[in-house]
Amino acid sequence: MIAGGRCSRRQGLAVLALLGLSGPALGQARLPLPDLQTVEPFRGTAHPRIDELTTAHPPLWRQDDLREPDLSRPRRSLRTLPGTLIGTVRASDRPATGPVDRIPALYAALRACWKLPMGADRLETTVRVAFRRDGRVVGEPRVTYRSPGPEGARETLSRSVVAAVNDCPSLAFSPSFGQAIAGRPVAIRFVDDRTP
Repeated sequence: MIAGGRCSRRQGLAVLALLGLSGPALGQARLPLPDLQTVEPFRGTAHPRIDELTTAHPPLWRQDDLREPDLSRPRRSLRTLPGTLIGTVRASDRPATGPVDRIPALYAALRACWKLPMGADRLETTVRVAFRRDGRVVGEPRVTYRSPGPEGARETLSRSVVAAVNDCPSLAFSPSFGQAIAGRPVAIRFVDDRTP
């Protein structure tokens, strides 16, 4: 069959000539149609049929996976950028004292720069940021999540987190760490886990 099911008049006449039909017999020709029950489906390397897909492969998810998400506890988001580093800075963490040469040292250095606001107990904020090789921030940190709570406390916590990321003098990356992390998105969850 000609691609797309269409052919020019010239191509059609050539096919009919191959079948032995030409001249006056052409108008009276009755070509046999194939019996659709006996035609074998194509089993080549082209796209598989839909029924082959459903029987040959298990489903991608189970029906019970399609339930409402539990928003009462924080979970790792599925909507992160590919290659995003994800970490948590807690108020109870010990601040860093040495150079930043590993991922845990980055979070500890950010904890040292974070000035915890009053009244933000048990709240959390997540920011997405990228760093240059020397530890400076590329662009502006973006707040991607704020936990439910009083609006004033949430806003104060978000401002303190952005200030900690932007104005942290202790983010002096080692050359190898700076080269490894430069330009990569980092999602950092800041959790004020102090007890009231």
